[in-house]
Amino acid sequence: MVDAIDAVSFAAGGHRFAVEARQVRGMQAQAPSVAAALSVEALLGLPPGDSTRRKHLLIGGRGECVEVGEPVEFEALPASNLFPLPAAVASRLSLRGIKGLAMMPSGVILIVDLEAILP
Repeated sequence: MVDAIDAVSFAAGGHRFAVEARQVRGMQAQAPSVAAALSVEALLGLPPGDSTRRKHLLIGGRGECVEVGEPVEFEALPASNLFPLPAAVASRLSLRGIKGLAMMPSGVILIVDLEAILP
């Protein structure tokens, strides 16, 4: 039985998101090139985010560079705090790649599968 899911959390569109740590191959302060970075807001279907406090996560087998908002943190999300999206929410949600919710003392974190929404 899994006690917790290791995740990397970040900010986007005024909300907290997290991706399973197994999807993240690394993090950089800058993208390898301007054209190489994909905005997490664009991938999720959110308006552009604050461009002043950004980090770049290397995602998936190809190491796609995804630009995310700070703070970027590694955290263990307890299994008891993880929930699937309610059917009524999932059927109306316009954000792409959202797989579930983590109800944490600091607030709700939306769990996203970035590998699934990479172009």
